[in-house]
Amino acid sequence: MSERRSHGDGALDVQVLEALAEGQPLLETLALIATGLERGIDGALVCVKLVSDDGRRLDYASAPSLPASYVEATTQQPVGPLDGACGTAVHTRRAVFVEDIATSPLWHQHRDVALAHGLRACWALPVLGAGDQPLAAFAVYHRTPTRPTWGQLRDLDRFRHLLRIAVERDRSERELRASEERFRLAFRDAAFGLAVSDLSGRLRMVNRAFARMLGYEVDELLAREALDLTHPDDRADSDRHARELALGQRQSFTREKRYVARDGRAVWARVTGSARRDDQDCVAELFVIVEDISRQRALEQERRYEQSLLQMASRVGRFGAWIIDLTTGVPHLSREALDIHELPHDTVTTPEVVLAQYPTEHRARLVACLERCQRDGTPFDEEFPFITVKDTPLWVRVIAEASRDETGAIVRLQGALQDITERKVLEQQWLRSQRLESIGTLAGGIAHDLNNVLTPITMGLGLLRPGEPDPARQQMFAVVEASASRAAAMVRQVLSFARGAEGQRSVVSPVTLVHDVSALLRETLPKHITLAVDAQDDTWQVEVEPTQLHQVLLNLCVNARDAMPGGGTLSIRTRNHRQQPDAVVYADLSPGRYVVFSVEDTGVGISPDIIGKIFDPFFTTKPPGSGTGLGLSTSMGIARAHGGHIDVCSSEEGTRFDVLLPAAEDADPEVNATRDDAVTEGSGVTVLIVDDEPAVRMLMRHVLEGAGYRIVEADSGAGALQCLEESPKRFAVVVTDLMMPGIDGVALLRRIRASYPDMPVVATSGMASAERLAELDAAGLTAFLQKPYAPADLRATVERALYASHA
Repeated sequence: MSERRSHGDGALDVQVLEALAEGQPLLETLALIATGLERGIDGALVCVKLVSDDGRRLDYASAPSLPASYVEATTQQPVGPLDGACGTAVHTRRAVFVEDIATSPLWHQHRDVALAHGLRACWALPVLGAGDQPLAAFAVYHRTPTRPTWGQLRDLDRFRHLLRIAVERDRSERELRASEERFRLAFRDAAFGLAVSDLSGRLRMVNRAFARMLGYEVDELLAREALDLTHPDDRADSDRHARELALGQRQSFTREKRYVARDGRAVWARVTGSARRDDQDCVAELFVIVEDISRQRALEQERRYEQSLLQMASRVGRFGAWIIDLTTGVPHLSREALDIHELPHDTVTTPEVVLAQYPTEHRARLVACLERCQRDGTPFDEEFPFITVKDTPLWVRVIAEASRDETGAIVRLQGALQDITERKVLEQQWLRSQRLESIGTLAGGIAHDLNNVLTPITMGLGLLRPGEPDPARQQMFAVVEASASRAAAMVRQVLSFARGAEGQRSVVSPVTLVHDVSALLRETLPKHITLAVDAQDDTWQVEVEPTQLHQVLLNLCVNARDAMPGGGTLSIRTRNHRQQPDAVVYADLSPGRYVVFSVEDTGVGISPDIIGKIFDPFFTTKPPGSGTGLGLSTSMGIARAHGGHIDVCSSEEGTRFDVLLPAAEDADPEVNATRDDAVTEGSGVTVLIVDDEPAVRMLMRHVLEGAGYRIVEADSGAGALQCLEESPKRFAVVVTDLMMPGIDGVALLRRIRASYPDMPVVATSGMASAERLAELDAAGLTAFLQKPYAPADLRATVERALYASHA
């Protein structure tokens, strides 16, 4: 460019700025800029495109010299990495200089159109606003391939600056007009405060809304100075705006300020002021529209608090939330947190009210955590026992963190409150289950050893007693045999109760269940407590998990024992009950047939004040260390899981718990019938007995040889396999212990089934859970015999196994 042309461009700058100052429409201003740029660059054809509101396309704003057909063919150009020079420039926010459109990949969509109109080069520059936000783009076309010179680049950048000023000015004005329109529409039908004052600032007229906003009567405000009602910190600005209106230096203003109400509180308001002119166009009065925005300000602050609470809650789950404002020390609780405290939703909480719900021995730990968080911002996540205002015992999880202002100072503590009572109950139950499992494992080992000891005793007595002619010795044998049987029954009961594993439900007789429990109680109850059992034989059967029902009855019996420290009677009874639809006896049960297990004591009874809480988790009247408060809640859970319920009735003469369980559908009890044609003699067949206990093998030999069997012994699973490999057709049946070192009974059974699928196998053990028996059954076990056993039991089991193999 020559110096003359540069000077002419300076004149263009002035013209553009004057057009903007006069409010010239944007398109006319853009046309002025485009025309000026074409004059400044020889052979240039300039177009200006505006970015759409969604930022996805470019629309022509001015193209004074481009062919109209080309403009029509390239209107609404997309913004993208390969969408022409302008589209790419806006997308990358960088200038794009295409020296030759014929070879540029950017023009693959419009190359033919451009070349058809004689356009060969295109220089495109994006116009960026604040934050590099694309506003527009302009392109300089040439009819010959060319690139800009350094001087042209400077001029292009200057024209881009002019375009930015024009577009931003237009956007600002449009946004301002839209804002003013929204403001006008919002206030058109609202009851805002209105006030008129003279040029000295004395109020001439006010409306009720303005007076009510400040707590005055209308007459009290008339003739008062408007500045006297303004907050001291806002008076200087208010006075300046009023003077500018009065002097004609501004037409109106809109600002937010604070008034001082009659009671001294600050009232935030949005004030719009304007001047009313008389016939000589002189300012006569000042008029203001006042909107009370105090509530909006408070809601904005509250919304910020709520957002902070929700952010915290979203990180940890659906919990109650809380905030402590350190300037006031007042805790604010969400609705969910108030529900956990069992407080009404309109409760105004204090630190004393909140802390009082934590037991004394844990309160100091919570206070220490809060003080540390307030002092240095240390967050915490702790669990505490908790008592609601309605005396409901809970466990809660308290999470806290510090919130800082822009200076880094801690201004509040915020956090979440979670009711974790259910989780704590499950943890306690899991720990109890773990303890019972450990006890069961220990009891299983002891039971195995004891049963190995009892088996020779039982079989030995069975062999010795029939051949003893002396009645006195016969009586002694009977006593020893009864004691051994009693010991075996005790081992089975302890193992069953201690194992505690949940198995499948089965149809069982309530009489059997009660007798099992009473047998254990007779061995454990103090002598000063009498056990009375009344289990009716006609009681309906129930479909239950026996171990769980044992647990329920034992929990109730242990509580009954503890209620009679001075002695008394503990009664266990069963009966049938029909719940009729029109005669409901137990409110929590649906109509139907139920079996009632009643556990009653003659103790001190339960106080009416606490009887409604005895099934709550962790509620206990026992001293620390003597109870967990989970026995009755666990029992109720088991009863409900079986479709039943537990009812309690108590007085000063004692307490009765009724456990009601649905009666099972009619089912015939399992009958282990003995076939008349069963094998009753050994008939010379050979039995392979496998047991690591020599005494057991010796007595098994005597019993089976006495029944006519031939016997081969093996002291291990490996020895048994060797015997079978040497003479596979020699043995008619294998009798093996389950628990042996090396190859145990289960592994031996699988090896036998793999090689000798038709071989009958009898397994014996002092302990076998339902899961273990199912595993044996799946492996192909023929029969199972529980240790200890009598000689007749051993003979009968072997006979059944042989019969099964011939059936």
